[in-house]
Amino acid sequence: MRLGLCIQAEDIELDFLASAFDLMGGNVRNTTITAAYTAAEAGRPVAMADLIRGTERAYRKLGRLSLEAEFGRYFELVQSQERARLKLRSE
Repeated sequence: MRLGLCIQAEDIELDFLASAFDLMGGNVRNTTITAAYTAAEAGRPVAMADLIRGTERAYRKLGRLSLEAEFGRYFELVQSQERARLKLRSE
């Protein structure tokens, strides 16, 4: 199987991602694949928000908390995603 190139937005901060999150190779791969599918479904390049959401999803799967200390200025994005998920559950 041949994978095409994934186009990324200019807002991606690889240094932040590498230093803020403690994920092993397989989880990093899953995070980036989740981000790529999310962006492809929306018909746009992969953005930092996609990678943050993918990271939060990986944390949930691992049973880890999403802490403001790790997510930094992107923590509000994580919180808004959690609020939306909780709203769907209550409906």
